[in-house]
Amino acid sequence: PKDPPALERWQGTIRSQLDRSQEAGQRWKQRIQLPTIRVAIFCLAVGIILCLLGALLAGDQFLTIGIGLIFPGAFAAVLALVPTDSASIRAATRGGAVSNFVLVAVFVGMGATTGRGHIVDIAGFHDDFCQHDRTLTLQTLECPSEAAYFSRNFGFALVSFVNGVRQALAYHHNIPPRAALELLWSLGGIHSFLYGVCSLAYSVAIIVIYGFNVPMHLPRLLVTAETLALGVIASRPRVRVMVQAYLASRGGACSSAVGIAALLGGRSTAEVQSIAFSLLRSVSAELLTAEDMARPTPDTALYQLTEPASPHTIDCFISHSWRDNPDLKWAALQERRGRFKTA
Repeated sequence: PKDPPALERWQGTIRSQLDRSQEAGQRWKQRIQLPTIRVAIFCLAVGIILCLLGALLAGDQFLTIGIGLIFPGAFAAVLALVPTDSASIRAATRGGAVSNFVLVAVFVGMGATTGRGHIVDIAGFHDDFCQHDRTLTLQTLECPSEAAYFSRNFGFALVSFVNGVRQALAYHHNIPPRAALELLWSLGGIHSFLYGVCSLAYSVAIIVIYGFNVPMHLPRLLVTAETLALGVIASRPRVRVMVQAYLASRGGACSSAVGIAALLGGRSTAEVQSIAFSLLRSVSAELLTAEDMARPTPDTALYQLTEPASPHTIDCFISHSWRDNPDLKWAALQERRGRFKTA
């Protein structure tokens, strides 16, 4: 629109559409977040309690089942986040760092408190050679099962420490929300997969030493398979997008306006419009060259050709894709420009 009254009506229409879209977006986010948050709270609460019991009682079964609940709980919590949840993503990054450092303490504590009690818990019978005080000594490492247990827990501790440091650095440097969310997924996937690898190696070692004991070994093998699978899934963005799309589509269809709502974040539509108008710029078509349109990489120098603009001073909008044929695109632009100048 060129005249002020028409421009004001146009802005009012856009504002109304954005308001409706934002409301739809909130419903969309709730359909994703409510079920995943419920799963996350349950799994994390029960898992943490079992891990603490495992650390206090040197009960490997408690620790195994607890870890088997913590990993899906953590992934469910991250699944509830979308890139515009900047405050929640930052809090999750901080929480992830703290959780990893807590896991370091738990695994180091478990690794340093080995002995007869542990052997009874995980293997179901005594190893006469391994009956000694529950402290870490050279004698401890002479016992094959204790050496495997020690190696596994300190392997877990090392993985948790590295992930905790990376998340702490990401929080300290306040990286962008989208990058922080991708980091949460990648580190979670790495952590889960490496946990599964360490757990598998430990399980094989114990089975070789003592033989297969279904009540004792089956839960650990199931958790091992779970963590390996979660690690692979977390490394595939397409899978989590499909899960979020399924959750969002429950109870109603998703429209393209919902995608716009996700971009608004917590801002009001009036604020979004104000920011958009302040950032709006245009470029005169006569300043562009065929080389500019053909270049398939960003060129910051082109910004110097633009100037601040308002909606009523812009004659047309061009959707520009680097995958388009540059010659055909340039020819179409010149044809459109010629018709506009002669109109």
